[in-house]
Amino acid sequence: EKPVYRAYSVASPAWDEELEFFSIKVPDGPLTSELQKIQVGDTVIMRQKSTGTLVVDALTPAKRLFMISTGTGIAPFASLLRDPDTYEKFDQLILTHTCRDNAELIYGQELVAALES
Repeated sequence: EKPVYRAYSVASPAWDEELEFFSIKVPDGPLTSELQKIQVGDTVIMRQKSTGTLVVDALTPAKRLFMISTGTGIAPFASLLRDPDTYEKFDQLILTHTCRDNAELIYGQELVAALES
């Protein structure tokens, strides 16, 4: 069977030993329906390092970092908010997160609660 490739943003900080992702279940989706079946020991093909502009190393220090997300788009911001290096680069971090359904807000609420503790 041919592998299915998708770009997912890592929600865990770069230093964490465990990888965390935030996605929605797409009924009969070619990947999300399979991701639900993953077991310990299964093989998942991934790149060795996160790349792109939403990683701490790519951010230019400034007074404020505005993060505006919808739905699962909060994942890369969750990674940034959990990384102490982000707080070295910015005086203020401002996150705005919206979703279609209240049930989708739970991840953002859990993230805020974890950061406040």
